[in-house]
Formats: sequence, C-alpha cells, structure tokens
Amino acid sequence: MENLVDYIIKLNMDQIEDYKFPLDIPFGLEINYKNVKYCLIVRFSSKNKNLICCGPGAHARDERTSKGILKTPPFFHRWSWYKYFEESFIAYADPIFFYDDYIRLGWFVGDKKQWYLETLSIIIKKLSINQGIMHENILFYGSSGGGFTSVGLGTLIKGSKVLINNSQLNVMNYHETHVNNLFRILYDEFPNLSKKEIINLIDYRLDTIKLFNREKYMPPITYYVNILSQHDIYNHCIPFIKEICDLEYFENNFQINFYKEVKKRPHSSLSVTESIKIVKNFCKQHLYNNKYNYDIFNNLIEENDFLKNKNKYLVEENKLLNQMLYDYGKYVYFKSKFDTGSTKLNLLLPINYSLKFQLNKTKSKNCRGYIQIGINWNNSIFIGQISDEVFGIWLRKDGETMMKNSEIPLNKDNIIEYSYHDNIHIFKVNNKILYSNETTKYNYNKLLTIVEDENTFLTDLKIYTEYK
Repeated sequence: MENLVDYIIKLNMDQIEDYKFPLDIPFGLEINYKNVKYCLIVRFSSKNKNLICCGPGAHARDERTSKGILKTPPFFHRWSWYKYFEESFIAYADPIFFYDDYIRLGWFVGDKKQWYLETLSIIIKKLSINQGIMHENILFYGSSGGGFTSVGLGTLIKGSKVLINNSQLNVMNYHETHVNNLFRILYDEFPNLSKKEIINLIDYRLDTIKLFNREKYMPPITYYVNILSQHDIYNHCIPFIKEICDLEYFENNFQINFYKEVKKRPHSSLSVTESIKIVKNFCKQHLYNNKYNYDIFNNLIEENDFLKNKNKYLVEENKLLNQMLYDYGKYVYFKSKFDTGSTKLNLLLPINYSLKFQLNKTKSKNCRGYIQIGINWNNSIFIGQISDEVFGIWLRKDGETMMKNSEIPLNKDNIIEYSYHDNIHIFKVNNKILYSNETTKYNYNKLLTIVEDENTFLTDLKIYTEYK
C-alpha cells in the first residue's frame, strides 16, 4: 500500500472501534487477525455519514508497473474512487493473494480456520461504529468477483445495500480455470476431502443463495448486467432468479437493470464515468447520511394515547425506524449473531435512550433471553423472555416489580424495542406497543447486560445512548 497512500495504520481487531482515524485524507489500514493480514484503503468523511465499500475482482499475477517492477499484493480495485465521492470510502483487498503466488481470484473464500469475508465484515462493522455510520447507510459496490463479495458483505451486515455489475453469484458457475485454481488451495486446506465434500462443507462461502439460507436474510440488491455477456446471463443471472423464486427470505428487494453494451469483453464492467454516475445516484436515492429522508414522513403515524398532554411520540412503521432513532443518538453498539454468550457491556446509559434487538429462539418456551438494565436482580429493568414461562418487561425497584407479561411469541425471531425518554417507558414487540408507562421511580445505575441460555440468543442489538 506504500505506493498508493502516504499514511498506513496498523491495528489489532480490538483497537478499531476506539482509534482516532484521520478525516478527509486517504490512508492504508492493516489489520492482523489470527495470522491473516487484511488490507484496506480508507477515506473517512467529516461531512457525510454514508459509506461506500468497493471490492476486488480478478488480478493478473504478472502485471508490472510503468517502471517494469512486478506488482505485489495487496491488490485493490477502484481504490482511488474516494476522490469522486463526498461519502466515506473503503476499498478492500483479498488476503488470499499474500499466501499464494498463482491465484488470480479468491472471492474471500478463506481457509480452513477462517472465512475471510466474515472477518472483513466484522472489521467494517467496527469501522462503522467508530465513525457513527449506520448499517442502513452502507453501500457495497463491485463487479465480477467484487460483486460476489458485495452480496456476501451485504448479507452479513444486515441493513446495508448492494449494487453490483456483471457479478458472480455462485463461484462454482464461474470459469473453470479460476475455480480449479481456488480448489488447488482448498485441497491443501482440507486434506483428505473430495471437491464435493469441500463444497458441502463451505457451500455458504461459494453460493450466495446458500448464504441467504444460512443467515435467513437476503439484502436489497440492485444488479446491472450486460445482456450481451452470455456467461453472466446463463450462468449467474438466470440461475439466481430461478432460485430466489423459492427463497423464503426474498422480500421484493431485488432489482435487475439490463443494458446492452457492445465491447470485446462484454463481462467487463461499465465505464468508470458511467459506474460513478450510477453509484452517486444510488447513494442519493437510498442512503440517508444519518439524516431524515423527509419522504418517509408520509409513513409516520402518531401514537400519543399514552402521552396525553405531552409531545406526541412519533413511531415509524416502516423499515427506516433505525434511521429515525439515530437522529437522536450519538453512539450505537452492535451485537452480531456471531457474538454469543452473556455480555456485560459496561455501558452506562444516559437519562434518555433507546434500544432495539432481535430475540432468536430455538423453542417457543423453556428458554430465556433478555436484556437487563441495572445493577442487580432487585433493581433493574428486564426486557425479553425473562424465564421459561415469562415474556415481557419487568421494572424492579428494591425487590418490587411493575410488570407487563405477555403471551410468549410463537415466532422464532422477534424484534424487541424499548425506549426511555422523559420518564416514559415504551416496550414494543414486532412493531406493536405492548406496554407504556410514565414514572420517575426507576432512575438508577443503568449498566446493560445481555443474558442468554443455550436455546436463545440476542442479535442485531442497536443502542441509541444519547438524545440530543
């Protein structure tokens, strides 16, 4: 990266969230995680809270500089595009090029010990937390192999958007030479396993449909494809469309833009000028810079029965709830599905705050998973499935409980929301208000803890910790 940027920062994974990164200048970022080196070129914006991430495609291994020097990894595509956007910008490189001299395209498949794309998603999440960037304001853009990783990252970072051009959607459907070169490495990583056995073991790393099923989620995807690229149409586009027809997690969030461009290699991406134009228009329409998109106010409803003479509490009924809440929040903490076990965040919530999380259960009963806000059992707020037979919200003070117990939801996944603002407690499940109460009684140490058992886990936790 030394030949691309002047400033390179080397960090461990646990240093990312709290590091003070420079603004408005490009820099290299190197993260070593479990003996694998991840390299990114980053430019954080001081003016914009959107983030554009660009992934790499294939790269020739015999390419040389203008001075005749052989180019060595890391290899970035579109790394200099930061200068075209006011948004924050990240270009990332596939670590596999460091560990093999012949591979030309790796799709971040990784090795036996580590799925490179999953680790990269954690890095990007931490960088987003550092900069206060919402997942909903992240765009993953790429073409060919970079499109494949964009779809994967959009799936792992829920709420983000995906924009791709002539992308692979199933590695096994790509050109045989590239696939065989990848499996040359995978055979060494998974000795004594056949090609079929390796595919079965890591199918979610090779096939976007398998990943959607694994994550129970499909991200919003906008797909540009050249109708003259027969390989893209018949090996990726058509098979993908056929499979999402039966996909449980498809929610009308897939748009295809066919175009016709005559060129020697119809698979190659649109021109830089046209691509940048498309990305800019997409950001303008679908990313919100952590500010209100005033068009959504047509979708707001007023729920003020419980407030009476106080200001009306506006609750957004569509998927942009996070955007609305974030306008009040300064710091957001995320707990992904890969963070397991009880977690004491040591986060002291301020006077007013909101939180939202997903309660995932393998059983409808006989399990527990909840958030505790407070110092002990007798002086805390409990939100979620508090015991085998109790679901709801408990507000406890000196051992006395004000509770709202509801029927245990039969759904496996339930969205739980709780807010405390101006002494008003609001508890919602799946966007329905189950409890609201105004009281000044429960003002005590707000240490937040997550409690889970083997049948329950909490994910996608967002905490909005400081109202403006």
